[in-house]
Amino acid sequence: MILDKKIIGKRIKKIRHENGLTQSELAEMCNLSTSYISCIETGKKRPSLKSLEKFGKSLHVKVESFWVVNLENVPRECESNLIQIFRDFNSNQKQMLFEIALLIKKIS
Repeated sequence: MILDKKIIGKRIKKIRHENGLTQSELAEMCNLSTSYISCIETGKKRPSLKSLEKFGKSLHVKVESFWVVNLENVPRECESNLIQIFRDFNSNQKQMLFEIALLIKKIS
């Protein structure tokens, strides 16, 4: 599944803010340039796996935090149903579901 680089960038920015860091501070911690951090956060560039690993280590989160959906606010029975349905889909159906979820998020 291909993830939207804008979503990953927004999540990195959100987690960076939660950690009280500026782009410059994160860049220094990751040994990356501030302009690269800016491009990632604005969705102009897709981060490499190596960069994501650096972000995760510096922000004290698992790399998956940048793309895994948090289901903790979904009622338990809905979460179980969603997971089961998702498991039964093939990769094309999973991609479509992901894109539909993005569209719903945009209009909500």
